[in-house]
Amino acid sequence: MRCDAAACTNGCRFPDFEKETAIIQVKVPEIDTQLAHQIAHTLQRLRTLELRKVPGVADRS
Repeated sequence: MRCDAAACTNGCRFPDFEKETAIIQVKVPEIDTQLAHQIAHTLQRLRTLELRKVPGVADRS
């Protein structure tokens, strides 16, 4: 499953960059604005990656 920054194929929704930055600043009021922007940008980029879990021992045949 691959997500873009706004929505997933399974219907979940993510905030846009500005809203994400605002959420971070509310949760961590003492955070520097530039750091909040960097975190929001990183989260947006992570959501575009197709991440897969490596099969565990029980999953192998």
